[in-house]
Formats: sequence, C-alpha cells, structure tokens
Amino acid sequence: MIVGNGHRTRFWQDIWLEDKPLLEQYPLLHELCENKDITVAECAENGWTLSFLNLPNILHAQWYQLASKLNEHLLSTEVDRAKWLWTPSGKFTVRSMYDHLTRNDNGLSHKHIWKAKIPQKIKIFMWLIENDAILTKDNMVKRKWQGDPTCYFCSQEETLDHLLFGCCISKVVWGIIAICLNTTSRPANMTQFWHWIKVVLPGGEKYYTEGLAATCWAIWKARNRACFDKKLIKHPCDIIFHMCSFLRLYPAEMGEVLKAGAATMMQTAIGIMNRQRRRAIVRTIQEADASPGQGGDDGSGEEDN
Repeated sequence: MIVGNGHRTRFWQDIWLEDKPLLEQYPLLHELCENKDITVAECAENGWTLSFLNLPNILHAQWYQLASKLNEHLLSTEVDRAKWLWTPSGKFTVRSMYDHLTRNDNGLSHKHIWKAKIPQKIKIFMWLIENDAILTKDNMVKRKWQGDPTCYFCSQEETLDHLLFGCCISKVVWGIIAICLNTTSRPANMTQFWHWIKVVLPGGEKYYTEGLAATCWAIWKARNRACFDKKLIKHPCDIIFHMCSFLRLYPAEMGEVLKAGAATMMQTAIGIMNRQRRRAIVRTIQEADASPGQGGDDGSGEEDN
C-alpha cells in the first residue's frame, strides 16, 4: 500500500512499511499486541503507540526499532492506494513477477538451501518443506488419500507446521532449543522461525539453515519411524539426541561451533530426563508410603501385644 491518510491501511496485515506486513516483520510483537485490527490512521492518532500483554525484555529492542520507524512516518491527506509490491516504482513488470514466483512464501531465496553445507537429500527435503510439498497427511489427503489424517504423536491433524512446530513432541524439542539459546519463546511456524532465530541468535546467520535442517530432519525421521516401523519415540529428547548426532557430521569450518551447541543441547536434554526420572521415583515412593499396609504396619492388621 501507498499510505496517504492511513484510513484504508491495516497496521499489521497490509504491506506499507518496508516490503512485508508488520505481522511478518515482527511476529512476536504481533502475537502479544492487543491492537491486532488497528489501522495506520488509528495508530497515528494514538501517537504511534500500541498496547502489549506482558512484553518480555527480549522483545523491547524490537519494539524500540519499530517505534523508531513509525515516528519517522508522516501521513498526508491523500487516500491510501494499492501498488505493485515487487518493483521500486510500484508498476507491474513481467521480470518482477518471475523474480517473485521463484522465491518462497517467506520472501527468502531458495539459494540459501542449496548453498547450505548439508547432505544433498536434506537439501531436497528442506526445499520440499519450504514449498509445503512434503508428504504430511494433509498433503496426502489433497492427493485423494483416505487414511487417518491425525498426527502420529497426538490427536490433531498432521500439517507441516503442526508436525514441525505445533505438536506436543516438537514443542518440547523447540523448548529445549530455546533453553539453550537463553529464551522462553519458541517459533510457532516456519515463517516465524526466521524472525525468531534472528532475535535470539543475532550474528549467527551462517548457522540458521543448518540448525533448522537438523531439527526438521530429526523430527521427520521420528515421524517416519512411527509411520512405517510402528516405533514411537520413548521421549522427545530422543529427537534432540538424533539431531545432535546429525550436527556432528557438519563440515570442519563450522563443526566446532555446532558441536559445542550440540553438546549443550545434549546436556540440557539429559538433565531434563534425569529430573523427570527423579520426580517419577519420588512419586512412586510417596504412593507406596500412602498405600494400605505400608510403613510401620507388619501387614497383619493386628496391634502388638
């Protein structure tokens, strides 16, 4: 949109500030914002301020960055109007259409996949993911498959975002990764991942695709073992262990950094499993102590004479 007075432009949903909607540029801010349906004009009338629910410290820098951009934007008396998004002039060209169609939905070139230092089959796998062409159950249904559409790990529909980010199993995996990156937030889908990782791991661009590939591949392999071998994982941390073994195979030039990250994740996962085992043992002892015939009772039900 070319913004005039801002009355027709949706603050979060429309493309008006840079080349993406603000909800894609700042997905975590959008998630916590109470003004999701506000227009640009309404926000300007409020002094370019927004209300947030419990904005964590890690997102304050993002809000200051956005607020700085907003304060530089001046509205006019003209009516908002649409423009062609993929040329500086706002005019349509065949070349701009071609360039747009050869990029994925995240606005990221597929070149970052092919240049990644990962096995060829994983590159193909990641390319399929970026194009939502991987054979998750929802995509199989589109091909007239008539099987059970639910996830192998839970009762929800198996979609790409659900399997990799929304399932109870994948949430634990991303939760452990978040702990290792010293944050409490985790991405909810593929688009959000690219914004999330830049916030929690600034300056680590050369590792983004490789780390994502290791995570997605490990989840996918666990899913396929459940599908074809009928072997469910015993614990979500098993996926972390598989992912770490994959990271250790990366080239020497990035191997040391990734090996260190893998070691941290393995230690975190082992710590979580040990704490859960200890809690289970304590519960077992407490239940045994609370059951009839335990403690000082000899089990006869009679008092000593």
